[in-house]
Amino acid sequence: TGQPPFAALNLHWTVHSDEIEARIKERREELGPRGELARISKVAAGLCKQALKLSEEAFRELNDPQKRGPARRRAASEAERITARGLLTRQAELARLRGRQDELRRLMEVLAELGRDKLK
Repeated sequence: TGQPPFAALNLHWTVHSDEIEARIKERREELGPRGELARISKVAAGLCKQALKLSEEAFRELNDPQKRGPARRRAASEAERITARGLLTRQAELARLRGRQDELRRLMEVLAELGRDKLK
């Protein structure tokens, strides 16, 4: 497709996989044959079909945990990933202190997928 998968779904590369699933459901509703945009005209329906195809391709890649981690690492520079990991780690600590276990789990899962970079 040429378009990075997170961009194809209009999502930031640090989102949790649950948000990726929610986004594809939204895209299916808005771009599908019964969506408001597709009912405007035949041209609009064709464009919606193409956009939905790109969204589905991006979703297939991002829905696979083995592909999602590498996609995250391709989406940002090493410096951006290091900065994001620092911020997500602080957010995870705050979630832990507040007793928000589900939020903590989600943040830790994203952190695990980002992998590790070394400062040079």
